[in-house]
Parts: sequence; C-alpha cells; structure tokens
Amino acid sequence: MSFLGGMLLLYMDTFPAFVCLANMLHSHYFLSFFRMDMEQIEIRFSIYEYFFEENLFE
Repeated sequence: MSFLGGMLLLYMDTFPAFVCLANMLHSHYFLSFFRMDMEQIEIRFSIYEYFFEENLFE
C-alpha cells in the first residue's frame, strides 16, 4: 500500500491522495488485493490475462 500511496502523493495533494486511496480500498476490486484473498486475486488475474490476450493480437 505504501507504493500506491506514494504514487498518488507524487501526482496529487495530500488530502485528495488520501481520499483516492480510501476509495480504492473501499472498492471490492482492490479490497481483495489488500486482504490477500488469493481466490479473488486469481479470478482477477485470469480475467486480466483473457482481455490482454484478446487485445494483444488485434
């Protein structure tokens, strides 16, 4: 999380960066990464790989 927070702070002021990080953690997409829920992470990676392969060969 510190890397993500650091990247936000590079491009945003302090309070908007905090709000952005809090909103990302509240989202069910990023919450599984924060919780290290491997089942959900594997599902997300498989979806990413599918769309990556689809767009790679277009």
